[in-house]
Amino acid sequence: MRGQGHGIRAFAIGTSLAVIAIAGQAQAQDQPVANDADGLESTPDDASQIGTEIIVTARKKSENLRDVPAVIEVLSSQELADKNIARLTDLVALAPSFTLSLAANQPLTFLRGFGSAGNPSFEQSVGKFVDNVSFARDFQARIPVYDIERIEVLKGPQVLLYGNSATAGAISMVTRKPGRDLAADLSVSYEFNNNEVMVQGGVTAPLGDDASLRVAGFYQDLDRGWIYNAGNGRWEPTFHNWGLRGSLRLAPSGSVTINLKAEVDRVRDKGSTSQPITQSVVPIRQMPDVVLDDRRNVNYNVAPFFIEEYAALNAEIYQGDVVFDLGGAELVSTTAYTVNHQGSASSNGSNAPTVIPTFDQRYDQFSQELRLSGEAGMVRYLVGGYFQSDSYDFYSFQPLDLAAYSLPVAPFTRVSTANQDSRSYSLFGELTIQLDPSLSVSAGGRYSILRRTTDQAALAANFFGGITFDTPLSAGVSQINPSLNGLYTGVLGGIPHSFSDIKTREEHFQPQVIVQYRTPDDTMLYAKFVQGDKAGGVDVFYHGSVARGANPQDAQFRPEQATSFEAGIKGRVADNRLSYAFNLFSTTFKDLQTGVFVGTSIFTTNAGKARTRGAELDLAWTPDDAWRVTGTGTYLDAEYLDYPGATCTVGGTLAGTCSAALGGQDLSGHPTPFASKFTGTLGVEHAGEIGDLTTKAGVSVVYRSRYNTSLNDDPLGDQKGYASIDAHADLGFAGGRVTASLFGRNLGNVLYKEYGTATPLVPGSFLAFVGRGRQIGIRLSASY
Repeated sequence: MRGQGHGIRAFAIGTSLAVIAIAGQAQAQDQPVANDADGLESTPDDASQIGTEIIVTARKKSENLRDVPAVIEVLSSQELADKNIARLTDLVALAPSFTLSLAANQPLTFLRGFGSAGNPSFEQSVGKFVDNVSFARDFQARIPVYDIERIEVLKGPQVLLYGNSATAGAISMVTRKPGRDLAADLSVSYEFNNNEVMVQGGVTAPLGDDASLRVAGFYQDLDRGWIYNAGNGRWEPTFHNWGLRGSLRLAPSGSVTINLKAEVDRVRDKGSTSQPITQSVVPIRQMPDVVLDDRRNVNYNVAPFFIEEYAALNAEIYQGDVVFDLGGAELVSTTAYTVNHQGSASSNGSNAPTVIPTFDQRYDQFSQELRLSGEAGMVRYLVGGYFQSDSYDFYSFQPLDLAAYSLPVAPFTRVSTANQDSRSYSLFGELTIQLDPSLSVSAGGRYSILRRTTDQAALAANFFGGITFDTPLSAGVSQINPSLNGLYTGVLGGIPHSFSDIKTREEHFQPQVIVQYRTPDDTMLYAKFVQGDKAGGVDVFYHGSVARGANPQDAQFRPEQATSFEAGIKGRVADNRLSYAFNLFSTTFKDLQTGVFVGTSIFTTNAGKARTRGAELDLAWTPDDAWRVTGTGTYLDAEYLDYPGATCTVGGTLAGTCSAALGGQDLSGHPTPFASKFTGTLGVEHAGEIGDLTTKAGVSVVYRSRYNTSLNDDPLGDQKGYASIDAHADLGFAGGRVTASLFGRNLGNVLYKEYGTATPLVPGSFLAFVGRGRQIGIRLSASY
């Protein structure tokens, strides 16, 4: 499968060269192309917000946010800088309806109370896209956020304009691209509480009238985490990350623009924030600290494990975009090839080393999209095609040593593997008819075909330790020992097996209809219907059961479908100084893909039916040129409508009222994870001058009402409501080219759970992962 990646890379390079060759032969046109939707003309000084006008590219073209019939939260590069944000997990400080936690081995991403969690088998319900390229795997949430022009948080199913359907929403990041002028920027910050150094910046250099180059880089070193681990005497976690990106813009003629990008990212996180918050009911498994605070007591870097908790990612991205101005129409080609290697190890949080699952995921993806758009009279059209080929190799080593709990069980290792090759093909299109100057109707859809072949295995092996990010699969394969199969079944309840060539064949049609009406005072009203699908697949952790044995059919999960209705209004009042957007939405999920960690295994299934509905309000007020006030508010009702057979809570298991033998618990009518009834933000910012100096200061508050951080609504995972306060103060010198800043995040030092789950192998105990506390730092930035 690794050899296949070289073939894909050759095909990617060949396709890019062919497209560039065609571009070079195109006839020159009188008018140049400046298509910000593909990021081909942006510069470090470009702004996605001009006064109160916010420009977005959610529909693959530049347009005012007020004109887009969708709910989008736009986070500008300045907002990211003000809060010193370099990780997607930090976006909750700007968009509280969005949740992303990197606490466990599998990142958790939720929007409006829905997402894909608990299993690396899933593509994500909340899709991630960088410069229109899909980053659909869960671990790709670890990519660093740097040299970003803006981030757009798109709520609700996104099916028409993105290569992989995202049934709950999408995060679209637009990186800065080279402009035509010489420019440079640099930012250096230091956060005191966690000894965090962050450096990022870039240089744009013109290479002539028709070419320019931008090189940008990022470095992050967080040396002192927010949780003290008494087991190893260190503050955890620590971050040591860097990234480098090069972008080349070519304009061989007035009708063609080419943008090439190459990027390398390295992420190294060590340690964890997990801690048990309830005591075991088994005397020999008692733990010394079960208080939710900033302390834990874990150390697996001892005999016989010799494993440190970590999360690591190596990512490479190669992309070529070509835009052809055809005179009244535009053809866009996007070719991309990504290479990813992710590894992680996360313990059960116990001071007695017993089990520590390690994951290794290697994912190569090639994608090609062609998109033609234009208008003819009263009709606007968009048609296109998309192809994606990817190779996914997964393996997990799970060494168990129950001797730490004085159990007469020999140590052994579970080895889980999965190899998956996928091909997907899509055709998409949309027609917009302008019935009159104030009324338009759009209708379109995406037809997709998926072909996937998977090998999956779960095997018993000898116990072995010393596992790191560089440990190859062969190290586990060499330890496979069939004589341990009985022990595997007796302890884990699974059936060792190896499946080959599990075939997945799917076809989906995903329609979308939008009606827009604009009043004489420029108020826009819209109504939208969309139906999205997310592919099914094979559970990479499937290990069978004593009752059913092991068979390929049970290893598979079904596709997920979302049907959404939305209506909204956007406009401006008070002499255009107050802009507003209000919407109502309802999305119903069928066969919702879910995964929950129980005992020592991740169980994958489809919930029958679930729904999210609510209302969202967005306000921005600029009473004068110095002040800006923003606010958002969301009411959310997200619950399972039909979900029998869900995994049991800790309390239900202890009381004997819930067990797998009794069919688990019925979560029908229960809220979904991370679904706060009420969320909101309030921000106030002032800009002024002191002599030759410029000043800017702002404060913002993010509020979330109670929500549950577990995946099975365990009461122990409840997180009470809280408000987090951020602030910044900036002083500009040299005509605003140099800025000194003071920033603060979570100034109230709120202690909150990011994620919660039953503690593996410790009956009665519950494990909580804790979010980052107060941050106070300084930043010096300069631009030219």
